[in-house]
Amino acid sequence: MPELIASKSRLEDLLEWIPPVPDNVVVCVRCSHVIADAADTHEILGSVEHEFVNPYGVVHHFRCYGHALGCATKGRAHHADTWFPGYRWKIATCGNCDDHLGWFFESSDSFYGLLTAKIVTQSLDARQ
Repeated sequence: MPELIASKSRLEDLLEWIPPVPDNVVVCVRCSHVIADAADTHEILGSVEHEFVNPYGVVHHFRCYGHALGCATKGRAHHADTWFPGYRWKIATCGNCDDHLGWFFESSDSFYGLLTAKIVTQSLDARQ
């Protein structure tokens, strides 16, 4: 019987580790692949949303998320031209259709900056 109790405790530990199902998700506009939990925003420099201009003069408006499990990252991390001092960046693409969705920024912590024109928030109920 002690093995059953130990087993139950282990199962309870594992169940606590499973995150709750989100109410709303962020999806790729191009293919509707789920990218992130819409509530998992990440504030940096006092805001969740940012607008920056790259060295080529292109304006990028993006929203920051702590995790984006539906993204893939491309290439090696770069320090040059970062919008967040101390952070390196990589290109972030949709894990399904490979469309460029934004960037993965890494330092002592990390986050994704996802282009608002390339993502949409959707209720999980609406997907059915």
